[in-house]
Amino acid sequence: MTRILDNLSRARNDPESDYHLAISLRNLLSQARSGSITSPDIIEERLGDPNASPLLKAVHSHAYWELANGDAYTEGAQPALQNYQEAFEAASENEWSRVAVFCLSELITLYSELNHEEELTQWLETAVSVLEAEYGDQDVHLGNVGRLVDTVQEHRHVAPEPVLQRVINYLQERVEYARQRDAYQNERESLDNLIDLKAYLDEDTNTEKAAIADSFEAEAEEKGQRSSMVRASVLSTAIERCEEFVDDSRVAEWKREVRAANRAAFRDEMR
Repeated sequence: MTRILDNLSRARNDPESDYHLAISLRNLLSQARSGSITSPDIIEERLGDPNASPLLKAVHSHAYWELANGDAYTEGAQPALQNYQEAFEAASENEWSRVAVFCLSELITLYSELNHEEELTQWLETAVSVLEAEYGDQDVHLGNVGRLVDTVQEHRHVAPEPVLQRVINYLQERVEYARQRDAYQNERESLDNLIDLKAYLDEDTNTEKAAIADSFEAEAEEKGQRSSMVRASVLSTAIERCEEFVDDSRVAEWKREVRAANRAAFRDEMR
């Protein structure tokens, strides 16, 4: 039994282990795209039995299309699209959350590469609906959230503005959840995505930029209670990230604190 078939069996027995399957299939497709794998026979060998499930059929056809440099629509892209849709529905029913996100991401990417704009728009809306319905609570798989948001971002030029506004609303909720938990990195990642989307839509981003600076200061304040050097490290990152949009006096204060911490650390080493 191949590793992928073994991962398929594990996912069927334990939905929580579906990440093994998603990772192995994502890696296989990546190798086909990069040219690390050049033969359809190797793809079939790695899969073991492409007919074992619609998911494996989808990846088999998709990889075949990639290896043919986009010249095998009937044998590759078309069946891949059909099987990804069936696999997405099955993954949703089986609570294979990582596999469902994998299928959504590959469907959207493939429709984009084929310039099927109508279907692409529909699946982008589906991705946003999944974000709202499956990942709207505080305790969710942030890896899946990140993949879905990244997928929408990559194809935002096709998504209708109301769909992008839904993503903005969703990300604002994620910022609040992260802030409540002092999850500073997660907060800033959501803020960065908000800035990208709002800037794309020609919306003001000053609130989000100020929130990023506030997040760094809050993190520096918390971690500085344990170590002045850790506080300085956080502020150094803040300077690098925020200097272009934060008030000069605020940046100057950060730099002063960093220099003071470095001098104190030097004195400690010389003792």
